[in-house]
Amino acid sequence: MTGINNIATRQYDIIPPYRELVRNLTTWYKRSTVVVQSLLPVAIEWVGNNVIQDTNRLLEQTAREYNAEYLDVFKLFVDAKGTPKNGYLSDDGVHLAGKGYEVWAKEVERFLNQH
Repeated sequence: MTGINNIATRQYDIIPPYRELVRNLTTWYKRSTVVVQSLLPVAIEWVGNNVIQDTNRLLEQTAREYNAEYLDVFKLFVDAKGTPKNGYLSDDGVHLAGKGYEVWAKEVERFLNQH
């Protein structure tokens, strides 16, 4: 996962280098499955999860453009209002707590078992 540190420091344009990376991986490793994973939500005042959702949409477009898989884990970490679920993030509002790692690992395992 990349991007949260960039967004937290107001460097929002992570997509061009990400696109280049995905393009290179799908070109160089044609027999491999490249997976682009969504960014996770945060619970910090200066980063709106709407910015993360916008970035995730661009990540998903990038995956489609280069025939990579897209794994949306963001949706598992927010409630119906889009607020990060209690207990999934650590006290800093960015890093995963134990419960968050559990949810993430189960989703990655589920995804890999389908592919």
